[in-house]
Amino acid sequence: MKSFTVRLGEISVEESDTDKILLEKARQHLPRALKRLGEKAGEEAWRTLEDGLRNSPLKLDRSSSDKAKFVQDMAREFAEKVTSSEKDDLVQNIFEQLKEQRDGDTKKV
Repeated sequence: MKSFTVRLGEISVEESDTDKILLEKARQHLPRALKRLGEKAGEEAWRTLEDGLRNSPLKLDRSSSDKAKFVQDMAREFAEKVTSSEKDDLVQNIFEQLKEQRDGDTKKV
């Protein structure tokens, strides 16, 4: 399985944010993070499909609208199939990144 990093986007982190506040921010960000992860998985699947069909007599419709629809469908399916445990792990990962931001120099994740 391939791994990739997904930027969390803009989450404001203040030095005064408690762990409880950061955990709540992480939970609030979960839907966006799931969408981004699903989109990344969709983009990777599209590239893999294109690569697999490169020398094949079958042709993939490569229009940008078809790719966008494929990626969005993949993102939706990804978010629907994520288990509660995986969601908890992702929230914990986001929380840890926010803590690092709070305790470090950078104020945006």
